[in-house]
Amino acid sequence: MFDKQFLRNAMVAECLSMKALAEKSNVTLTTICLILSGKRNPSLATVGKLAKALNRNPADFFKE
Repeated sequence: MFDKQFLRNAMVAECLSMKALAEKSNVTLTTICLILSGKRNPSLATVGKLAKALNRNPADFFKE
C-alpha cells in the first residue's frame, strides 16, 4: 500500500511544497493533492517521478 505519510515527510525533509514538488517531478499539482488526501493511489510511473524528485528509493513509498 502506498504510504502517503512517507511522501509528506519526504516533502518536509526536502523543503518542498506541493507546488514545488509538482514542478520538480513533472506530476500535476492536482494529482499530488489527490494522492496526499488519499483519494488516488499513484501509478508506479508517478511513484518513480516523485521518488526521483525527492531523492528517495521508490520502494520506500510502500508499506506492508
